[in-house]
Amino acid sequence: MKKGILSLIVIAVFLPVVFAALSFGGEGDPAEVLREGCARCHPGVYEAINGYKYTHPDQFECVWCHLKSPPGGKEMDVHVDAYSRDNIMLLYLKENRPYRLRVKAIDREGGRAFSRTIEFIPGTLEEMAPDDGLPPVISNLRVEEVRSGIFYSAVIAWETNKPALSSIEYGRSADYGDSLKGHNHYATDHRMVIDRLIPRSDYFVRAVAEDVFGRSLASEPLKFRIKKPFLNSAAPVDVPAGTKPEVEDIGVSKVRGRPAFRWRTNMAARAIIFMEETRAPDAGGEPHYPGLGDRVEMGLKFCQKCHSDGIHSAGGGHPTGRVLWEKAKNAEGLPLGPGGMILCTTCHAPHGNGNEFILRKKALEICNACHYRE
Repeated sequence: MKKGILSLIVIAVFLPVVFAALSFGGEGDPAEVLREGCARCHPGVYEAINGYKYTHPDQFECVWCHLKSPPGGKEMDVHVDAYSRDNIMLLYLKENRPYRLRVKAIDREGGRAFSRTIEFIPGTLEEMAPDDGLPPVISNLRVEEVRSGIFYSAVIAWETNKPALSSIEYGRSADYGDSLKGHNHYATDHRMVIDRLIPRSDYFVRAVAEDVFGRSLASEPLKFRIKKPFLNSAAPVDVPAGTKPEVEDIGVSKVRGRPAFRWRTNMAARAIIFMEETRAPDAGGEPHYPGLGDRVEMGLKFCQKCHSDGIHSAGGGHPTGRVLWEKAKNAEGLPLGPGGMILCTTCHAPHGNGNEFILRKKALEICNACHYRE
């Protein structure tokens, strides 16, 4: 049991150097710096990982799974529920504090992908390079779906050639009269729902797009009639079936004096931005600054930072924490936490192994190992 738990804490090293380099202008890609620093003292772990058939997708991002939050640090997770390929989020951050950040992209099928980790100080960021100086171009404005209920509703969708805020104006005539504002981040894929529509009535709608530099433009009006529920089968398809999501690029710069985080994915995806305020490491202190997490943190709580949706959401998945062991037994090779706690790492090997979903035993064996009949 101890062997399984100890395998969690054998990866991070030389992190004073790493954090100093990442937070205060050191050269090199953060993922490369982390990989070089940790692998220098733990080559055996990396050799083992490279030999596994299945691995944790972020096996080289040691900091997220092994380290405590720095003293005084603050975690800030931002959920972006709109699906888009190219996105910009303006951030409210302290100018002289170091931050680390990464993003998880989630497609419409539940597939997930993580970006690399970046670290920065807002006060040292450069202004975003100016673009073509033109307002966003709106294309493919359409009614994508009509839904029925007590009232009818319509899903209005469109795209822009650069990240922009979403808003629409609509009404029973070309004078519109009503308006809606969408998500609070800049995106290239836009969808908004108009509620309380009257059947057999005509409506006019136009989209309005505003980019991060404040340039805006309205589309030509679209006239549509509410008849019956439908789903537009001609709606654009993001990527071929079976394509997995990928975070293609991320970066932070300043726009009009504010930090702006931009991320791009290979398909329209929603996102969770994981952001943490950090502190400078003490070069003369603990080499794994600010300290390794304990068994419960590394085996459960740190996992829940990223794995909190889908099967891992509240009410889904296997119970964790303290449980009653009346109808089950702890099996050999499935390490528990203090006091018999079930951790994520009870059933999953954190670095990887030869089993799907990095389970510690084969799928058909792992349940029967603890759940048995007399």
